[in-house]
Amino acid sequence: MRVGVTRATLRAEVQIETGESTGAGHATQTEPRINHLLNRTERELSNEFVWPYMTRRVEQVIPANTKVNTLPPLVFFTGVLEVHCLFGGDWLPVYHGIEAEHLSLYDDNARATPIQRWRIRYPGTLDFDVWPVSPQDETLRWLIQQQAGAMTTDSDVCMVDGDVLVLRTAAHVLIGKKDYDGAKAKLAAATSLIKNLLYRQVGMKKENYSMVGPRGVVLRPGIDFIPPSA
Repeated sequence: MRVGVTRATLRAEVQIETGESTGAGHATQTEPRINHLLNRTERELSNEFVWPYMTRRVEQVIPANTKVNTLPPLVFFTGVLEVHCLFGGDWLPVYHGIEAEHLSLYDDNARATPIQRWRIRYPGTLDFDVWPVSPQDETLRWLIQQQAGAMTTDSDVCMVDGDVLVLRTAAHVLIGKKDYDGAKAKLAAATSLIKNLLYRQVGMKKENYSMVGPRGVVLRPGIDFIPPSA
């Protein structure tokens, strides 16, 4: 995984991939456009795929008797993958959406634990409601994907794979040049690389499953599993 590559290096690679000059005079004219495309493409990639290495867990204490809260640093609405609430020694799932049927069970004046649901207050804001309102402090754990596409200086680094980012950005540049065959080739290379990277991150690390079960224990037909009918 080639992450942490500077914007300056990424831009130079895009110029090479697209056959553009890297000379100082020409590069100055194309730099703003390529910088923009790099950031936009990185945001696209981070939204299209869940990159396991970009996920983070952020814990937040919700004070007792508090309905309205603010998302903690690093957490943004579209980047939330899962939410859990600590209850006893277990992390219980917290689902998004507070509807009429929920408020019929516990309204804002009621108190109950644990928190079971949350809802963003208004699109584009960081405020959210919890339900039910708890009479005690509660701990929420947010599983999020970090926000990418915020390189503002040449020393800033990418969060997604640099090779994928360069290939996808180069495809955008080639489309602008009406080099559709070249763009298609770059997109195909990027897609193949993404597939391999995601497999190496997750697929190869998952426990294999077989009907003999873990550690060679033989599962019993009709007891441990239902055999297929003839």
